[in-house]
Amino acid sequence: KTAHRIPFDQPEVFIIEDLTKAKVLDLIEDVEEIGESAEKQKKIEISLLEINEFWSAKEFEFGPWGKRENIVLGGLC
Repeated sequence: KTAHRIPFDQPEVFIIEDLTKAKVLDLIEDVEEIGESAEKQKKIEISLLEINEFWSAKEFEFGPWGKRENIVLGGLC
């Protein structure tokens, strides 16, 4: 946390000087770590959405096996 308020919500008044006053460079490792973590989380989120989309349209078929009924997975539709 920094003592200097950075006006991210007011881009028209946001200047580089705000970053230097906030001593953001002293926190560069933390900022990089947060950015990398966010990027990894986004990739995971996208992958989960793709997996859900793929499997939401699939149906499993079960069929008889030997003397037993509806025990074996017959295939995907």
